[in-house]
Amino acid sequence: MNIPLGISGSYDLALRNARTGALHHLGRVHNLITDSGFDAPARYAFAKCFEVIAVGTGRTAAKATDTKLEAFVAKSTTYATGGSTINGVNFPNAATNDYSVRELFRTFIAYQNRSGAAVAIGELGVSWENVDNPTLFSRIVLTDAVSVPDGFDLLVRYTLRLQLPKDIFRTWKAMTLRIGSVDVAGKLTMAAYYYNADVPQYFGLSCVYADGTSGNVITGNGTDAGRAHAYFGLLEPSSIGNGIACAIDQRVNDDATYCPYVENLMGGALQSYTAGSGKVVKRFTFPASKLTGRTDLRTIAVGMNGGSNNTLSSGNTAYSHQIRFQADAAFTKAATVQWDIDLTLTWARA
Repeated sequence: MNIPLGISGSYDLALRNARTGALHHLGRVHNLITDSGFDAPARYAFAKCFEVIAVGTGRTAAKATDTKLEAFVAKSTTYATGGSTINGVNFPNAATNDYSVRELFRTFIAYQNRSGAAVAIGELGVSWENVDNPTLFSRIVLTDAVSVPDGFDLLVRYTLRLQLPKDIFRTWKAMTLRIGSVDVAGKLTMAAYYYNADVPQYFGLSCVYADGTSGNVITGNGTDAGRAHAYFGLLEPSSIGNGIACAIDQRVNDDATYCPYVENLMGGALQSYTAGSGKVVKRFTFPASKLTGRTDLRTIAVGMNGGSNNTLSSGNTAYSHQIRFQADAAFTKAATVQWDIDLTLTWARA
């Protein structure tokens, strides 16, 4: 099973008088996602990828191979606050009932000029690294440098836009899935109950809270730090190999928006990521000793927050999100056969 995502981003710039608070909006610039940024979701949650902003004075046109600013000046992890449009999650196409597009955004106080003279900022970038001149997720070089007067702040709102596959988002798509050595006809859906509500799950994605901090991200040290949390990362490349459950069962439900009870929970293993591929694979292995001699199988589902008794979370709960395949007819697992079932998550610059 392959699930594709589209990613893009933009910067909105404004100058703020530090004394009066008066704002002067400068406009929006669409970003260039760098090569290092393209690979970053394989290791870091989407919300983590732009926790830091860096500014510089460079003027050379941006390229995808630019992983650093040309002339670094300063970095910032200070987020503006004061309203629902400052930091958070947005559904830009909600007016047309399209919730397959969602935006994560945060507003940085990117640069505070107290130098006694104006400073011309010509380049900006966001990153997951809280270090001077960090490795960049995305970068822009401004057509005209922004002159930040003494006593003014440069505010930057960065928006990361995610396009989920509309053809299976809470609807069915006919497809054939190869199970073992057999091609099984059926249909595929991304089912969800909480998919447009103001809750921190946001259908399998990390999120940004009102204060600008990241939600649903593993904190701390070690190789998992910065990944999307296992319970919430169904559509996160960094988490698809970290605790998302898989189940196979005879149960069926023709409601493409609902997550039914599915048992026989199995863990999975993240396969090696190839730089530049934009593809993460999680392999679920059902050994010969599991589901022996079954002839009544109908459903394969990958979900979040595996429930009790070796089942996926089901019903109308914030954790009930599933990528679910339902066969048109029962299929069989022989008692001596091992299944390796791959779920592939791909992403591309949109």
